[in-house]
Amino acid sequence: MRKKRILTLALLGILIISNVVRAVAAPAAPTAPSRLLTYQGHLLDTTGLPVADGAYSMAFSLWDAATDGAQLWGPEAHTVTVTDGYFALLLGTEIPLDAAHFTDDTYLEIAVSGETLTSRQPLGAVAYALGASQAEHAVTADDAALLGGAAPEVYHDWRNLTHVPDGFADGLDNDTLYTDDDALSAVQAAGYLTATGVIEVLSTTHTLTVTVAHALTANDAETLNGQAGDYYLDWRNFNHIPDDFADGVDNDTTYSAGFGLALEDATFSVIGAPWSGLVGIPAGFADGVDNDTVYTDEDALLAVEAAGYVTSSEVISVVNQAGYVTDVQVLALITNTTSHTSTYAFTAGDAATLNGHAWDYYLDWRNFTHVPDDFTDGVDNDTTYTAGSGLRLDGTMFSVTGAPWSGLTGVPTGFADGVDNDTTYAASTGITLSGTQFSVAVPYRLPQSCTSGQIAEWNGTTWVCASDNDSGGDITAVTAGTGLTGGGTTGSVALAADTAYLQRRVSSTCAVGSSIRAINADGTVLCEADDNTTYTAGDGLALIGTQFSLSTPYQLPQTCANGQMPQWNGAVWDCGSPVVPGYARTLVVAASGGDFISVQAAVNSITDASATNPYLVWIAPGVYAETVTLKPYVHLQGAGRDVTVLQGNITDDDGSPTDKATLILDNNTSVRDLSVNNSGSEGQTRVGILVPMGKSNVRVVDVNVSSGGTARSSFALWIAGRATLENVTATASGGTVINAAMMVKAQSAYPPFPAEATLYDGVYTASGTNAMGIKVENLDSRMVVNAAYISATEALYSDGWIEVYHSRLEAPTHVVVNTQASQPQRALVKYTEFVGAGGIFNTITCVAVSRGATFGATTCP
Repeated sequence: MRKKRILTLALLGILIISNVVRAVAAPAAPTAPSRLLTYQGHLLDTTGLPVADGAYSMAFSLWDAATDGAQLWGPEAHTVTVTDGYFALLLGTEIPLDAAHFTDDTYLEIAVSGETLTSRQPLGAVAYALGASQAEHAVTADDAALLGGAAPEVYHDWRNLTHVPDGFADGLDNDTLYTDDDALSAVQAAGYLTATGVIEVLSTTHTLTVTVAHALTANDAETLNGQAGDYYLDWRNFNHIPDDFADGVDNDTTYSAGFGLALEDATFSVIGAPWSGLVGIPAGFADGVDNDTVYTDEDALLAVEAAGYVTSSEVISVVNQAGYVTDVQVLALITNTTSHTSTYAFTAGDAATLNGHAWDYYLDWRNFTHVPDDFTDGVDNDTTYTAGSGLRLDGTMFSVTGAPWSGLTGVPTGFADGVDNDTTYAASTGITLSGTQFSVAVPYRLPQSCTSGQIAEWNGTTWVCASDNDSGGDITAVTAGTGLTGGGTTGSVALAADTAYLQRRVSSTCAVGSSIRAINADGTVLCEADDNTTYTAGDGLALIGTQFSLSTPYQLPQTCANGQMPQWNGAVWDCGSPVVPGYARTLVVAASGGDFISVQAAVNSITDASATNPYLVWIAPGVYAETVTLKPYVHLQGAGRDVTVLQGNITDDDGSPTDKATLILDNNTSVRDLSVNNSGSEGQTRVGILVPMGKSNVRVVDVNVSSGGTARSSFALWIAGRATLENVTATASGGTVINAAMMVKAQSAYPPFPAEATLYDGVYTASGTNAMGIKVENLDSRMVVNAAYISATEALYSDGWIEVYHSRLEAPTHVVVNTQASQPQRALVKYTEFVGAGGIFNTITCVAVSRGATFGATTCP
């Protein structure tokens, strides 16, 4: 079984099930509520990947310290279902939780299949709500102006609702058809009164008494009737929800018009077939008169007003005119009251009302504000479309299928008779036309009744059948000449060489030890002595007896893999990968068919790299889950950005990393044509590419580098030495303290070795907490930027020296920060565009800097 660890642990909430809350004149001991703690986690293996789906045995316990300490609760055992690494469960179902466990620091320890995970997880503030029963109770809750720190109107605001059904979350009701009855029914169902009725009710009283005593600390009122604030924003806890919304399904289907249809609002119409050709027309439409009245939202509202109903805004206006005060005025009265008799309302467990309203007031649909316009009618009348006669429905696409030909209008004249006879033909050479029938002309016809073996023959007028008498030649016999035999006058004739004659042609011989050099025309020969009978092996050859062969150092390998080529290994020729120009040797890293399957293994194999013997490690497409540290004069090249990916999961507990990053470069190294990612989520600092202090002549070209996770500090690039970057895309996010696409900072001040970076092109972006595009630390560190795009909360933040040319800086806070206020010469910006609302912090030196399309003064502020 793979070793496991939990990297992401989230407390999602506390479920407190309490008895009915009581409002009494003096504090009383409440009935102890039952308590459950909801817990969710993400279970990963040692490589950072989710564990396999399945059921895992887990044990949970609470402790009073991060390590060692005393056990407060548990262990409580559960069998937990894990999917994609995620799981969730309720704690306290087997062993009751005690509120006393949450009065001080409390830590959760988890064991999976008998293995205790480290480290223990500190519980957040939500869990400590379980200890709320230890606090004093509010004597009265009429003064609790805030609930969970939020004003009452928060719980009336549609925008703050949770668990809203998917169909309603878009805030749009696309239904457009209303009738008078629909409008009046919706208004009555929503509980509106007639204007006369409202005035009659309000006229009975014009006073409002607000009791504001005892609310000494209303900010502590975190529950109402024993429920947390989010309870009142949860869709599942509402009452009086209109019937058509209660199913939690939004049946609004968005349709588009296909061939032969047009769509206006929610109405489809056929544009390719006229009314006269339609079949199956409903009786009410057959008269050709549209006398059905269609109402819009505006029509419905006008009908409501005409019927004597008022809108919610008019009701509020009437209430104000009748002498009542608003929620804001109630809060002001509470705030300005100095008469307090109660002490320390830590919880509002006894709070029976909020701003004079009972709890069910905040669960009533009729009291909500900011309800989307299309939902205020309280009716879910989503229209479902079906395909009728002459139409077909595929998904949300209607198409015409049944419009008859007899009903079409605008048919071209040539088609109106139903016969396609508009094309006119004529007969040309070799063709005759009689009426509508074409034929081959007689002089062009070949005979159709010849006997076997006959051929077509022109007789001066037409083609006729004729015999194939001969080929037209005049040979009557074949006679064999000198040196040949055979011949004849009939049948198949053959000729052959007269070997006796040919042998007779050579009339002389050569002496022993000589050989025939040439044969003369008369049969005599020209002889030549064989004067070279002793052979020796020269360079690259070996002679054993009478057999020559290549000597071993000169032999090429015969069993190389496809695509390899001979390479000298110092003693013999061996199989190797193709050598890239400019490198002494190339090593290939690939999942199969390469020299290595690991990038670091390839680097480790190199022991003789030098200025005159540089190496290239070429990485085939794929994702390589490893960290890599280069050696001097070893260069790295991938198959392309996002094609070759180095994926690291590593962090450094030192705020200034020296030996931990996905890729660490060295003197006289380079990296190009790949992507480098670091998703480490523990420790202090996460870095994608690191150039350590003292390292120089480093190049990063055509590379994507990113850093994302949950470590405190996130840096895509960290330049502590000296490096040149060309067309690099760097992205940083996820850091809880700082996020920077690139940090230029030496890791030590002694001995002096300031960091230096030169940028050509490229994109540098950062997001999240304290986001900086590029940060230059150390007073002596330097950076030059050419034609780059830099975007973050603060684009450029510098303690050192920076020069920026022909670039684009975008930021909402500061485009340039020069921390050395009295030295504007430390930040020189030329021909560069400033984008966004960000300004300049302290003074810098500028020449022809633009903001948007307008160029500014030659000297920056």
